[in-house]
Amino acid sequence: MRVLGPLLLLSTTAALVPWRTPRLPTPSASIDITQAHREPTRTGAQAARRVTRGGALQATPVGAGGGSGRALLALTIALEVFATTSMKLASTRPIWHLGTVVGYGSCFSVFPLVLRKMPLGVAYAIWSGAGTALTALIGAALFGEALSTQKVGALAVIVAGVVLLELAH
Repeated sequence: MRVLGPLLLLSTTAALVPWRTPRLPTPSASIDITQAHREPTRTGAQAARRVTRGGALQATPVGAGGGSGRALLALTIALEVFATTSMKLASTRPIWHLGTVVGYGSCFSVFPLVLRKMPLGVAYAIWSGAGTALTALIGAALFGEALSTQKVGALAVIVAGVVLLELAH
């Protein structure tokens, strides 16, 4: 522990010393904004597919590739609920930790595919709201957790919010 303290202090102070600042990326890796103004007008999908030299990130237009993403969103919700339920089961049987890791890993791997079809705010709100409501209902049905009228009312508000978001989308 005596050696770890000074090393930690040196590593944190090295970041504060002005002559030891990290180097910025080379200009070839940046996006040339002036070049975009010289090119002819493109549609949103064409502009999103365009990749500049240097490996700059490109945005995928929402709705590209057809389909609405609802089936993938339902899959991510089911995987998230499975992983959360596995966490509860892991408190008594450690084998369920595997279900937690697989469920969340799969869920977070599929969710970016949903974001190709839906805006982030809408997809995340529906995903988290539906996951919360389903997890509360599963907790009451499988684990005997109390489901008071206040909790039912709160779940109704969550479901109403999810429905309104879906209708607004």
